[in-house]
Amino acid sequence: MNLYTFLVAILLFGNEINGSENLAVNRPTDMSEPEQEYNPEIVVDGDTDQGECIQTTTQVAEAWWQVRLREVSAINTLHIFYKATETPFVQKRRFAGFSVYVSNGTAVPSGERCYHHGGDKYPELNQEIQCKAVGRIVTIIIQRPPEEDFTNSLCVSNHALLELCEVEVNGCGVGFYGTECTSECPTDCVDGQCDPVTGDCRYGCVDGYFGPKCEQDCKNDITGCVGDVCPVNCASQACDLFGACREGCQAGWQGTDCTSQCGAGFYGENCETRCFCDHGACDSQNGSCPDSMCLEGWEPPTCSRIALQQSGNGVPEGMVNSSTFYAVTAVAVIINAVLLGTVVKLACRLKLFKKLPGIKGQKKKVLSVFKSKKQSNSTDTPKTKNKQKQLPSRKAVNDYTPPPNKDYYLDPVNTSYNEVIDRQSKADMNIYEGLDDEDYYSVSK
Repeated sequence: MNLYTFLVAILLFGNEINGSENLAVNRPTDMSEPEQEYNPEIVVDGDTDQGECIQTTTQVAEAWWQVRLREVSAINTLHIFYKATETPFVQKRRFAGFSVYVSNGTAVPSGERCYHHGGDKYPELNQEIQCKAVGRIVTIIIQRPPEEDFTNSLCVSNHALLELCEVEVNGCGVGFYGTECTSECPTDCVDGQCDPVTGDCRYGCVDGYFGPKCEQDCKNDITGCVGDVCPVNCASQACDLFGACREGCQAGWQGTDCTSQCGAGFYGENCETRCFCDHGACDSQNGSCPDSMCLEGWEPPTCSRIALQQSGNGVPEGMVNSSTFYAVTAVAVIINAVLLGTVVKLACRLKLFKKLPGIKGQKKKVLSVFKSKKQSNSTDTPKTKNKQKQLPSRKAVNDYTPPPNKDYYLDPVNTSYNEVIDRQSKADMNIYEGLDDEDYYSVSK
């Protein structure tokens, strides 16, 4: 190939990079505040001359530039041409710490960050970076947060400043790959997306297929597979492209691909059941302990149930000095208290308790006698009916002495034995309405 042929090839196929095309050529652009009247679209004019560039304003904490692609695309790489001068370390310090975002919106920054320069060393001013992402807006941004001090940094400038000459975004529209992005992605790729260069499915295969391009059928009705079978310890023949068992593991195994055995003290499906063997380890599948040796208080063979045999002090064996025993005891006390309160409340409602002797209880009894006497006197003559008995003096009542060996009532209101009334005389007692509790009773003669 002579020089003329080589130059023609560059002109004809210069936009096709690594099996994909430059998606940014002559696409709309935008940038943060420029230092002068720069046109941000010169960065995507196809001219890689590092002497014709744009520059953002100085003394700021953030500077950015972005390009809008023709459509949502599967991006593979970016080729960035930064301004080159006779003092390249100045530009390298300014370019250090830059990031690349891919999104579907114009907010800055937003979307997926596909690349970030750490700022711990000088970046190259002409470099190609990997950027595996899907979107329509590509943003290059430099940030110098005010709370971070870059004064003594050898590799990073104090303020954000962006000087871009050309940016190439290499990839294909979603669903296509190849030299001119004319080959369609395999039909069994998830979401129809594949690598824009190789055509390999980017997010794996739909159920029933496997392989880089998902062109092979899974056998034995497997819904997903790595190779043609799922990992042997999957609970069912269902796994994804990366070998993760979709319905968990068989007894004794754990992990996304079910290749790890249960740890000490656990067994069963996905190792979710605990056993209490004397030495920790149990059978990973059925949970049985070696020689049926359980921790104190647990029942063989799996040592997964509390033993309920009674010990000498009446407490189930294995529960003495056990948190389980104290928890059960506390619950029992609470239940008994609730039941006792319910019984007492019910008994009070049914009036099963007799009132203790007291002035109010006596008053009710005396009033009932008084009412009966009024009814019995209703046949008296008007003169007799209206006759009111003379109340005896307090001294007379205090001097009253009941017959020996007789039951008697005491007035609980007064502090002294000021009223002692013979039980046999209660039929003769009267109490007049309107008297206070501290007034004394009359004793009929």
